Amino acid sequence: MIQTLDLSNNKLKGSIPEFLSHLPKLTILKLDKNKLTGSVPKGLIQRRKDGFLSFSFCENPNQSEQVPCELKKKHRTNIHLAVYILGFFILLSTILAVLWVVFKRKRQHEIKKNFYKNEFLESQGQRFTYSEIVKITNNFASIIGRGGFGKVYLGALKNETQVAVKLLGSSRQGSNEFRNEVILLMSAHHRNLVSLIGYCDEGDTMALVYDYVANGNLEQHISSDVGKNVLTWKERLQIAVDAARGLEYLHNGCKPPIVHRDLKTSNILLNEKLQAKIADFGLSKGLATESATHVSTAAKGTFGYLDPE
Repeated sequence: MIQTLDLSNNKLKGSIPEFLSHLPKLTILKLDKNKLTGSVPKGLIQRRKDGFLSFSFCENPNQSEQVPCELKKKHRTNIHLAVYILGFFILLSTILAVLWVVFKRKRQHEIKKNFYKNEFLESQGQRFTYSEIVKITNNFASIIGRGGFGKVYLGALKNETQVAVKLLGSSRQGSNEFRNEVILLMSAHHRNLVSLIGYCDEGDTMALVYDYVANGNLEQHISSDVGKNVLTWKERLQIAVDAARGLEYLHNGCKPPIVHRDLKTSNILLNEKLQAKIADFGLSKGLATESATHVSTAAKGTFGYLDPE
């Protein structure tokens, strides 16, 4: 059962006994600074080659020079080195994975923080009361648009973020149906769609609260009475591409798809950079499936482009 045998500095004479190579638990053998003679037993050399024995016998003047005086467990050392390297890479991979998760969660938190930056918006699809709508619009003081669905008023949230409030006319829709349509609209997010912030469904009052788009609509910019601010052909082409992308997203990107049914120049809004954003898609029916037969195909609102769907 011997594991370590240190016989150095003992003035031992004679040859190294063969029986030492048969000790099964022996891992360290030191025979340095003795007077040993002869050759090293083949069994010890083999044990060393197999990586099971650290063997040294330096400073034995009469010992054979057939092998180096210090025989170490190189094989086992290589195994240990490989284990250390593997462990290092596992540790490094773990650290990188943790950092990635932390970064991803932080990024998601920042996105949510930016989206819910005002006190009103506690959750996506905030439901406003009628009194809040009155307060947001300063008692419906400023009309910024009119359409077949109702009037649009300029409003501001508590943090002074400007919004557009569309007050809908009377509808046959029930409260639950209107709310279901709003939930569908909340799932539509695209750079070329006007973002829906929230809604009001109280009594006979139904309203939708949108992000305010400051540069008006396309109809105003291409009408003859605008004056000197004429759109260039490049700007017109980009607006057309933006509108097409928004419409393509409604058809193919939304699940379920949304059919607009009333696309026209007055429903294409422009921001400060003249980026086009489609509005009033929220007042169209959702197309539940490609084979749905219950979806009404009747035109809604004013005359405008009717989607082929």
